[in-house]
Amino acid sequence: MTDRTMLLELDEDDFRSIQEAIACRQLYRVMPDGGGNMQGRIVAEICRGFLELKDVLGEDSSESWKNT
Repeated sequence: MTDRTMLLELDEDDFRSIQEAIACRQLYRVMPDGGGNMQGRIVAEICRGFLELKDVLGEDSSESWKNT
């Protein structure tokens, strides 16, 4: 598998939120092995977690995750 690069342009608040989520996720549990750098793997894990939560809550409740 080839590693991919993603360039994000963020304002200061978004950057700070992503950094906070990365730091929080690192403390939560061990990261699986994989390609790419650690930050990329953590962002992917955060996205997977969001999608899993969305599936659990159901298609019609895509905004309800904010209330958990």
